[in-house]
Amino acid sequence: MCDGMQVAEKPAAAPAVKSSQFPPAMRAYVERAFLAAKTPQQKAVMTPALKAVIDAASAKGELWMTNWDTLPLPNIGAIGGGAAAAAAGAVNSLQSGAHCCCRILQS
Repeated sequence: MCDGMQVAEKPAAAPAVKSSQFPPAMRAYVERAFLAAKTPQQKAVMTPALKAVIDAASAKGELWMTNWDTLPLPNIGAIGGGAAAAAAGAVNSLQSGAHCCCRILQS
């Protein structure tokens, strides 16, 4: 309390996400993607492009079901399109379900 007013407590920091909470195949996918990015400009586009791909898989609840080994890497060849354009192919593949292990198991 300060002069009769309550002071809001500072919210607790969000716990750090442990790398063990992510599939090893997804971590390998991210490593392959950054190895494919040769220039600083490509690396700058790759980061948000990968975030978009991972966010799309996470939103569908498919981080652990996605076949990260066959999912196309973001296309960073044409940097002018930005991260959204770079991620489009991989995100579209996720949305179609073509790279979901549950689809493979169902066939």
